[in-house]
Amino acid sequence: MNDTASTGFGEHGKNGVAPVLLVALALLVLLPALSLRIPVLRGDALYEVIPRLMAVARNVQNGALPLWDPHTFAGAKPFYADDAALLFYPVMLPFYWLADTTDPAQSLEMLVLIPYAIHVLWACAGAYLFARLVLRLGPAAAVVMGLLWGLSPDMTENIEHVPDAFLFSYVPWAMLAAARFMATRRLRWWILGTLCLVVIGCTGGKQHVIRIYFAVALTVSLLWILDIRRPTTRHACQRRGDFPDTDAGRNGPNGAACVSKPVAARRRPRVDLSPLFAPLLRSLLPAALMFVFALGMAAFAWAGTLEAVSWMKGYVPMTHEIASGLDRCSSMHPLYLVTVFVPDFYGVLDSRHAWGAGYAGGVQTSSVFTGGLFTVAAALAALAHWIPRRPRDEEERRLRNWTWIAALTFVLFLLAVLGRYTPVFRWLCAVLPWFFRFPHAVYYRFACCWSLAILAGIGLHGILNSPRFRGAASRRALAALCIGLATAGIAAALLAYTTIQRDPGVAAGMRGYEMLTAFGEWGWFLRGPLLYAAVASAALLVTLLGLRPRTRNRLLVLGVLAETCGLAILLVYVSLSGDLNRQPGDFRLTTRHRRHRLLSDYAGHRLAVHTQDIASQTGTRWTSLYGDIDNQAWAVQGRALLGFSGKPLLPRFQDTLSDFTGGIVFSPIVREVPLGFFRNMNVGVIADCLLARPLPLPIASRAGAHPVYTVTDVLPSAYLQDRVVAASPAKQKQHLLDSDLRQAVYVDRGLLQEDPRVAAATSAREPRGFTALQQQGQRDVVDRSLPNRARIDVDIEAPAMLVLTQCWHPGWKARVNGQPAPVRRVNYIQQGIWLERGWHSIELRFFPASLKYGIVVSAAAWLVFLGVVIAGRQLGKKEEVISDR
Repeated sequence: MNDTASTGFGEHGKNGVAPVLLVALALLVLLPALSLRIPVLRGDALYEVIPRLMAVARNVQNGALPLWDPHTFAGAKPFYADDAALLFYPVMLPFYWLADTTDPAQSLEMLVLIPYAIHVLWACAGAYLFARLVLRLGPAAAVVMGLLWGLSPDMTENIEHVPDAFLFSYVPWAMLAAARFMATRRLRWWILGTLCLVVIGCTGGKQHVIRIYFAVALTVSLLWILDIRRPTTRHACQRRGDFPDTDAGRNGPNGAACVSKPVAARRRPRVDLSPLFAPLLRSLLPAALMFVFALGMAAFAWAGTLEAVSWMKGYVPMTHEIASGLDRCSSMHPLYLVTVFVPDFYGVLDSRHAWGAGYAGGVQTSSVFTGGLFTVAAALAALAHWIPRRPRDEEERRLRNWTWIAALTFVLFLLAVLGRYTPVFRWLCAVLPWFFRFPHAVYYRFACCWSLAILAGIGLHGILNSPRFRGAASRRALAALCIGLATAGIAAALLAYTTIQRDPGVAAGMRGYEMLTAFGEWGWFLRGPLLYAAVASAALLVTLLGLRPRTRNRLLVLGVLAETCGLAILLVYVSLSGDLNRQPGDFRLTTRHRRHRLLSDYAGHRLAVHTQDIASQTGTRWTSLYGDIDNQAWAVQGRALLGFSGKPLLPRFQDTLSDFTGGIVFSPIVREVPLGFFRNMNVGVIADCLLARPLPLPIASRAGAHPVYTVTDVLPSAYLQDRVVAASPAKQKQHLLDSDLRQAVYVDRGLLQEDPRVAAATSAREPRGFTALQQQGQRDVVDRSLPNRARIDVDIEAPAMLVLTQCWHPGWKARVNGQPAPVRRVNYIQQGIWLERGWHSIELRFFPASLKYGIVVSAAAWLVFLGVVIAGRQLGKKEEVISDR
């Protein structure tokens, strides 16, 4: 009996059952989250993703993408330069329109959960089609591969940071298009591959985008290397609509193998380079053009991020220090490889015990590599079955090639994940600095998960179809190898626990040992990871050795599916995310230590709502002294001073914050309250979420135990000043932090020489008092209702500088009474517009130059791309006519 039939949906059975089963399993895992019945929100989802998406949706509903961010950092972190803003991802536009930004529950479902579920299904479908069309696997193995990627750690863990989940969902589609193009040379696959790479470039997370481009390019290169080793033959059939190709040995239309004839022997020169250059021109060069066109066509999305790179230098130390990949937190200790066989071996996924409360970032990402013994057994089966044997036909050659590709990429990216713990990583950093110097080596884990999914699918296909695995000896060897590796890993980890010297350096990279020492939870350890290892080993032995083929095949599939779904459920509904030790003590129990069902359940959001209600009465900014809480200004439509920066900030604003904030650069925490700076930046309300010591300010109200203070003598968000003083940047910064800007507006020394009107007006008369000047200048409130714009009307009796307490950026342009007017940088970081006497209508627009250049490059790339597509279609039609003759 054919073993494939015993799986329930064999090669010749009803293949439509397979994708339905795949979708049903994925939805079953996500159903509790979609129903809003179980708390799944923590970390990034609470204080960054949902509030930011709500702000973007609100602006989109007002008619434009919000390039500038009025909510946090006084505009020092524009949306267009923020990878996580999802401004240019077209798939999100319908969800932005449908979101009700006044309802946090509806916004959560419309902006996060539903798009997330759709992209999980999209990832499953892409991996399934890759298995069917590229690897030619049976339905059962294709379902396993689809679920292994769609519910992989990189997908499920990112329910708290959905932009990364969106990004990873396109990995199998890009791989599918690239592989099919390399095999068929069809123009349609080249177009699909290019468009997939364009969408990946628009999704965000540029450090992930570059890694995905690298993984796809590496796969294409390996395919090309394997391709040029094939013997030269000539088709007896013609392909239609392809790139020009006269090579032999290719598949015909619809992927069917063509009947090939050997080329007649000819005299050749001793040095014949045509077998190298012909495939290079036919396949590798067009494949490389996919990446070139994708980068150009998506230039409008990455141009702003490219501009922001210069802001980070010198202001975010991790960009240069951690980016080398040689620090402890960005590299995975080799002992954590045991989690490939035993998920949650170090307890970092379980919030019910102490280990999960104290892990480091590198441990967390490395401890959710894959799904366990059944998955690893399937992957080892692929290596044992396809690599040693010589292929007999086209199908076996394809599976053997892809086994090699998956194994090589797994090893390469595993070396990247291990980072500083491997002797070759420093060399890799030197040879490939662009790819290996991006922050956090563990971010290459996605390529390991993808390679492992390919190996597991190929291995399961071989077990279900190959006679070699019907013998007891091969199955016994496979079980012994898998269980032996897992046992060796467990023994090494436990031995290392008793022998490794526990110094701060080791603890920083091996948090599992540190937490085990501190809490001594051997009971949980025995009932959890070791119990799983025992049960899974017994089940694998029984499945491979003690059952008939029909039952064995079913249980092999079910074992991989059960482990995959179980790990996904653990990641989505149980695991923590983030480092609790960096949270302020009073807010640990309200942020990551506890999951939340809705944004409104989050204590930080409730504090922001309460603070914003007070600030809106005075028309001022507010701050909570803690960056994560200030992010809620996005959700409550407020203006906060701080935020979760996530790099980059405008350099001068970052430099100003460094004088009075502490903590990591991602989440600034106010250590010393600079009341002068707060007054000068229009901060009228302070919510003390740290409870360090009382502030010398009146208390307006209390939000639970947290006092909310009001700040007196706050400068308006826009005011007039007719005394202009030239000062160096250092002096301007000192005045911004310590002085009262009612006395003067401070400008660069070159401004008085550049604009004689300012110098003449300020030296010709004595300046008026600040209060008198504001009373004489009739002024409307600044209107920021439209994205990327601001409007204000002023009627003044004498020339003066209109100062706006928001960050200067060269992308701001002003028109006064319809005429262009320069926007000056004053008071170190603020905006200033010089006005003459009389009534003025001022309109400010924000459109950075980098975005303009990106749009030009994108438009040109799209035109060239369309030209290439049209030319390729015409060439295909001509070849079709010639072949018909």
